[in-house]
Amino acid sequence: MDFLGLRTLTTLQRSIDLVKQTKNIDVDIEDVDFTDRKVLDLFCRGESKGIFQFESGGMQDLLMKMAPDRLEDLIAANALYRPGPMELIPLYCNRKHAREKVPLVHPIMDEILKETYGIMVYQEQVMQIFNQLGGIDLSNAYKLIKAISKRRSMSSPSSSRTSSRAR
Repeated sequence: MDFLGLRTLTTLQRSIDLVKQTKNIDVDIEDVDFTDRKVLDLFCRGESKGIFQFESGGMQDLLMKMAPDRLEDLIAANALYRPGPMELIPLYCNRKHAREKVPLVHPIMDEILKETYGIMVYQEQVMQIFNQLGGIDLSNAYKLIKAISKRRSMSSPSSSRTSSRAR
């Protein structure tokens, strides 16, 4: 969602105005409670129709399995619900719900991956590991991640089909 887009800002302001008109409640967008249990319960029940990137049936199923109880779980769900990382969803859910133990690998990695139950979910985590464990400065860690991503996309089945057609 482009939060800085004029249309989005207009929609947000209109929503705030409507809440004030219909419920007589002043909404301060700067003071949103990210720990609101009622909101998190909606996600736990998969009631996310109309919420950008959370409205598909597959995502609703993921939310019900994950049972997010913090904003970080919603962010992880969004990152995991993509081709590739999607295969880690059962592992994330099992570790989150203590059905599977989070393995201790190395103190540096354990600290970096604590928020995601020992799973590398974000590129930033990989960059931090390269930096803190491998001594690679962050700018080079970023280049390394981009090179890995490029290599991975070049070796995917769809890219090999494209290259064989070009021959």
